[in-house]
Amino acid sequence: MAIHYQSRHDLLSFPEVEELVCSSRVTINRWIKAGKFPPPLVFNNSHNATKYWEKKLILCWLRDHMPKDKFRAKYLTNENLLGVYRA
Repeated sequence: MAIHYQSRHDLLSFPEVEELVCSSRVTINRWIKAGKFPPPLVFNNSHNATKYWEKKLILCWLRDHMPKDKFRAKYLTNENLLGVYRA
């Protein structure tokens, strides 16, 4: 099954993911190994291959891991959250 992306803007690089989830590269790699974070797409087998994540996947992960309290439920709806992170 082939996955087609409309543009480079559908993917996030490691620095972009670090900024969105407010965590370091080491922490994100730890989460990936523990199965707590989606693994990246890697387009070749080189040890220094660039890793990318689907933007929608990371935004959904953020939404699912957002603290669920009364304030966030009122002000951070799905539409507002996606609007904040649009490039």
